Amino acid sequence: MSDQYILRIGNDGKPISLLSFDAQSSCQKHVVTQWSDVALKAKPLTLLLPGNWLYLTKTNIPSKSSDVLEKSIPFAIEEELSNEVEDNYFAFRQTADGQQDVIAIEKPQLNNIGAAIRDHQLHVTAIYSEFDWLPKPTNAIVLWFEETYALLRFGSDEVMRVSHQQVNQLIPIFKGDIKHILTNHPGDFELNDLAVDNSLDEVKCKEHLLTHHAIDLYLEEIKEGNEHKQTDSWQKVVVLGLVVVFSWLGIQLYQMSQLSSQIDGLKQQQQQIFSRAFTDAAPSELIDPYAAIKSRMQLQNNQSSDNQSILQDIVQSIGSVAQSIKSIQVNGIRLVNQQMEIQVSAPNITTVNDFHQQLQLSANDYRVQIGVNELSEDNLYNSIITVVPR
Repeated sequence: MSDQYILRIGNDGKPISLLSFDAQSSCQKHVVTQWSDVALKAKPLTLLLPGNWLYLTKTNIPSKSSDVLEKSIPFAIEEELSNEVEDNYFAFRQTADGQQDVIAIEKPQLNNIGAAIRDHQLHVTAIYSEFDWLPKPTNAIVLWFEETYALLRFGSDEVMRVSHQQVNQLIPIFKGDIKHILTNHPGDFELNDLAVDNSLDEVKCKEHLLTHHAIDLYLEEIKEGNEHKQTDSWQKVVVLGLVVVFSWLGIQLYQMSQLSSQIDGLKQQQQQIFSRAFTDAAPSELIDPYAAIKSRMQLQNNQSSDNQSILQDIVQSIGSVAQSIKSIQVNGIRLVNQQMEIQVSAPNITTVNDFHQQLQLSANDYRVQIGVNELSEDNLYNSIITVVPR
């Protein structure tokens, strides 16, 4: 048998003491005054609620249906209650004679116990009335002493919680024909007509509590509240995670929107710059002005490279031909769009033709053509020779 633990609860809703029973049924009592006490962690706890929290009664409803009894019992004892029916929880059990033993407890008191169980993550197996702690021997009064109060049972049904001073006053009133008293109190009583048995202890009370089908006040509403709290905790974690994810997505979307707006603005600026720089800009180039600018620059670079190559090749050829034909005079060179124009003058057209022919032979990769020939006032022939790549 595994260890068993019984936790007594005081009138203030806080623990009073923890009773632990080992496999040999020996009992140890621990003072526990807070729900947060480490002694309560990871133990299967049975709770005992104060008897003065509870209203005990009987009903006689002719039904064995739990659903019918749950709905009928509260209104069957409505006149007995000191508060409204809906302000209480009700628990019951069927008796052999067809009646029902009933316990009523105010909701705030049991809700607070449920909240303490939940908040401190305790493993509670059952919640009983401390009156169920008292055995039910035949023809005997049961008296259990705690430090500040006592529990009295007269027969199977009459139970009460009283002060120590009231014990000797109440026993003569309620004892009837009973001749024996079973108690845990070691001293004598001023009751000479009663035989006192001082053998009652925690082990006997525990055995009675756990074997006589006491009414369990750990109701589904309280259990579900604890389960819902645990579920709510997980739900809060999930919701928090979703909030973080959606917040991140929102930030990303906002940043993308801002970036898109900035890109659109930059694109408009590029279009304006491109249109001013290239008045012949095509509509297709304005779709992506940045790419169009790169293309134009690449084209210009290629043209510049080609022009540079033509300039290097032709100037060298012009120099060598001009040295061989002393009467030719080179007046100017212009290079536009891979076409070189050479302005020359000579005393006769034959010299111009010789220059053209030798330049063609020297620059074989190019096409050399003679343009306009004019005779100047000083009797010199001015001619424009063009050179283009083949």
